[in-house]
Amino acid sequence: MSRWILLTILGLVSTTWQTVAQEQPAAGLSADEVTLLGKQLAAWRKLEAETPKTAKVAERLVEDRKKAAEVLKATLEKVRAAHAGKEILSFTDSWANVFAVAATETKSATAEGLGRARPEKFTQKIKGKDLTFDYAILLPAKYDGKKRWPLLVALHDKVQPPERETDGVKYLNEVWATSKDPVVKELRDQFIIICPTVGERLNAKKNEDKERIEWFDDHHYRILRLCMGEAVRNYNIDTDRIFAEGTGVGGTTALELAYNRPQLFAGVVARSALPATVNKLANLKNLGQVLFVDREGGVLSTDTGKLARQQIEQLASTHSVKVEFQVLPALADKGKMRQALGTQGVDPVHDATPVIAKWLTGIQRRTNPAETRYATSDLRRFRDGSWVSILVAEVDDGSTSVAVVEAIADRAKNTVTITTTNVETFKVLLNDRLVDLDQPVKFILNGKDFQERKFDRDVDQFITFANSFAPDPGVVINAELTITVPREAEKPAESGTGDGK
Repeated sequence: MSRWILLTILGLVSTTWQTVAQEQPAAGLSADEVTLLGKQLAAWRKLEAETPKTAKVAERLVEDRKKAAEVLKATLEKVRAAHAGKEILSFTDSWANVFAVAATETKSATAEGLGRARPEKFTQKIKGKDLTFDYAILLPAKYDGKKRWPLLVALHDKVQPPERETDGVKYLNEVWATSKDPVVKELRDQFIIICPTVGERLNAKKNEDKERIEWFDDHHYRILRLCMGEAVRNYNIDTDRIFAEGTGVGGTTALELAYNRPQLFAGVVARSALPATVNKLANLKNLGQVLFVDREGGVLSTDTGKLARQQIEQLASTHSVKVEFQVLPALADKGKMRQALGTQGVDPVHDATPVIAKWLTGIQRRTNPAETRYATSDLRRFRDGSWVSILVAEVDDGSTSVAVVEAIADRAKNTVTITTTNVETFKVLLNDRLVDLDQPVKFILNGKDFQERKFDRDVDQFITFANSFAPDPGVVINAELTITVPREAEKPAESGTGDGK
């Protein structure tokens, strides 16, 4: 991104400096500075998204950006002057607030269909085919687009038609929307809830283009990712409070989703479900929390369930993952069980819904854990941890071999200590919560001193990072470093951005 375009980012809203400088905190942007910069960033993003239909409109757009650049120069210099002696790009928490303001500014204040589960769909071109994905959404009865809302990704069970048929709307109605419990109603209205439909054929213009979403296939993960993207794009989502929950195979999917995308989720709930892979729980190290919900005599009571729980508790203790188990009384008879099942294949444990909702309201994502770990055996689909990403590894997609990166940032010593297994190349994303980027940072790789380097501050690059992570305002990146793990006989090879020296 050019310096000229960058200047446009922060200058699109004209506000006098007297308004900006009312507060001058010792370490952080003032509330007025946060609001101003957030609004300017949002305005720039709106213009960037605008497609001019005529040459005249395109000419006007260029002029708007040019005028905004002049405003930006003055504003940015005033902000720096107000914080003399401190680098404003190091204010990680303040910039997260700036990005949150920017996200809020782009959202509509109102929405339709509040307080009820309704079907939605969107079309995506995939490998030349226009495929339509179905999902359900339940918005709070008092949704306000200028407020940030938690997002809950709910996942229904796998069932066998024609005995049972389910979809996103049915699951939301059965588990969340139609409960007469006033506690559930009150807690439910604190979330935006979406539920993708799995197991149905995808709609397409041509019959030969129609494909079925199967559990854990590419389309399955794609609809989960795209539905979350739709929600973040259309509604004001607090990305530090995104959760997944599911019943049966849906619960297993929720666990797998959180294990493989741990940087996205604050918490995950599995109803009557066990994880497909236990070891990946370690990916949630210092990140999301896990709640297992079951009944007496349920899946956790089986031999497989007992062994899985023992392994989960051991891993949770070893890798600092907060895991809880809630086991409710068994249902009295088969009639009550049939009623509880609804369209699901296993018991959704309806009476645990208020417990689940209260549990979710009490947690949020940790965005900058000093210690992090990420493991993957499917590099094609999953490669990103909290602040480490595996780029090249000695694993085949879906193989039993696992690529692992473990990293510890010690801000007091200004070091990053990294251990890798089966990894050839990886990336580290840094900010001033993890290390002091005004000082040289020492990297220790697999027990040996690897490199000590200084990262030069660069506003252009900072905003480039911000725009790359625009859907997730909680992510603040100041520098990145790509490292190729040296073999014993090779010199360390690395590449980085941020003008490291």
